[in-house]
Amino acid sequence: MDTACYQYSLGASLDMKKLAKVKGLKRVSKLDVMEAHFGDLVIQLFKSGEMRAFVPGQGIDRLQPALLSVGVKLIELLAAIKGLGYKIDEQKVLSSGHPMPFEYLAPEGVRPSFKGVSINVLRELAYAPYDLAQEFQLERNEVQAGENAGRRLVEKASPKDVKEVNKVLAGYMKGNGIGVPSFSEEKGERTTYPVQVLELQESAFAAGMPVINKPYCHFVRGLLRGAYVAFYELENIEVKETKCWGLGDSICTFKARIYPK
Repeated sequence: MDTACYQYSLGASLDMKKLAKVKGLKRVSKLDVMEAHFGDLVIQLFKSGEMRAFVPGQGIDRLQPALLSVGVKLIELLAAIKGLGYKIDEQKVLSSGHPMPFEYLAPEGVRPSFKGVSINVLRELAYAPYDLAQEFQLERNEVQAGENAGRRLVEKASPKDVKEVNKVLAGYMKGNGIGVPSFSEEKGERTTYPVQVLELQESAFAAGMPVINKPYCHFVRGLLRGAYVAFYELENIEVKETKCWGLGDSICTFKARIYPK
């Protein structure tokens, strides 16, 4: 898959507590990731010393002029980091920038709630096949796997209401290291059923992944749909992932709607 971000190396491991002293840098939730915004341009710094730059929703062609327009600010940012005691050559860092290859192994610090739980084998299974088959086919396989799991969960638990469904789903996701879930509801349009909203932090399928301007968490999308289809005994249910690391977000959000027949 083609990414829509640039990758740089600062050549040293980074301490997020130290970086919090730099003006303009903010920690991403509880992750070991710092972020800065220069207009539309987003800069991310990882514990490993990796720096990424991207413009959400745009490709490399839009990113390159955005980087040129804030070159001085980037040098100032790197100089401020250097002032914390890091041995950084600002010009060398910027010259190391290149379009980021598609990398799916999780950077250190993007899943702090699951210390010691490796997801790299899962990601090898999910993303290595993209070199062999069409993206649509693989996406559909992941969605179907999720739907199968969601249906089985509901059939086994026999929940009494949708809140119990969400509780079962949350336990499954947290227990299997898929992520840290939080459910809520929104008023539905053209339907009497409320929209079920899942915010998933530290997604096993997406946390730390490069921007590709498409979401990654197809299994989770299928998991939700399978669970709600089994509970409501309706097929006219649509689940969309509206936020994702693949879209430039640091949290993954899903919305499940039941449409009128």
